[in-house]
Amino acid sequence: MLRSAGRFQDAYELDTEIFERQESLLGGSHPLTLQVAGSIAADLRALGRFGEALAVDEETYHQLQYTVGPDEPTTLSAANNLALDLRLAGNFSRARDIDAETLADRSRVLGEDHAYTLHSMAMLGRDLRELGQYAESVDLLSAALD
Repeated sequence: MLRSAGRFQDAYELDTEIFERQESLLGGSHPLTLQVAGSIAADLRALGRFGEALAVDEETYHQLQYTVGPDEPTTLSAANNLALDLRLAGNFSRARDIDAETLADRSRVLGEDHAYTLHSMAMLGRDLRELGQYAESVDLLSAALD
C-alpha cells in the first residue's frame, strides 16, 4: 500500500524490516522470505535504484528456481521482474531471452489465454521493439491483442 501511495522510501524500509524478520525466522530461501525480497526489488525500482533491484531480483529468481521449482507461478513472476530490471538497465537482449522463456513456460503452465501469459507476450514484444525487431514486435503484440 505504501508503494501504491507513492511512499517508496517508507515501503522500502518496511519491506526491509519484514525481510530481516522472516529471514531470521524462516531462512533466506523460504518462499515467503523470497516474496518479500521481490517487494524490496520493486521498492528499489520505484526509488530509481535499478542496479540494486536487478541484483535482488536475480538472486530471488535463482533461489525460487531451486526452492519451489522453475514452473511455479511465483518463479515465473520473479523471471518477469528480472526481465523488467534488465530492460531498465538497458540490457534488452537478455531481457528478451528471459521474457521468451517465461512466455513459453507461462503458456505451458498457465495456458495461452491467461493474463500473465498475455503480459509476457507484451513484454517480449517490447523487448523486440527495443532491439529494432519491429515486424516481429508488431506480430507478437497483435497476437496478444487478438
